[in-house]
Amino acid sequence: IVNMGYKTTSLKTESQATRTSLASLDITLYTVTFITALLCGLLIASNIWSLFLKRRKEFGIMRAIGARKKKLATLLAGEIASLGMVGSAIGLALGYVSVVILKKILLSSFTLASIDIGQLLAPPVLSYPVIFILGILFCLLSSLIPIINITRTEPVLLIKE
Repeated sequence: IVNMGYKTTSLKTESQATRTSLASLDITLYTVTFITALLCGLLIASNIWSLFLKRRKEFGIMRAIGARKKKLATLLAGEIASLGMVGSAIGLALGYVSVVILKKILLSSFTLASIDIGQLLAPPVLSYPVIFILGILFCLLSSLIPIINITRTEPVLLIKE
């Protein structure tokens, strides 16, 4: 066949090419995920910081009447954790709906012999609680610097305008 001028490929060659393209796709997706997570963390920290600046007097009064730094930090962390729970729940719901829609589009558009799209986009059920908890922890971690700054500020400086 080669002598007749036709190009031949073997399953091994196609498999190696598929692996190479999937590896580059993985690197691209990991990079996009890292950049998105970094931007989300900065946005969360910025929003929490502006929220704390609006409630600055409230924190100063709490500190002035005897609230300890640890108690104030616990209160703020609780508020942020509740915001993280709502955000994680909404994110998981939107992500699930997006995966279902994407799976239907791909199943109707493509027929890939070597890859089962249904299995490709099927996250394990146990990953949802882990992702939920990681979302809350990410929100708390992103807000760590604003919490530390608020708890370290003296009450008199918080009450002043």
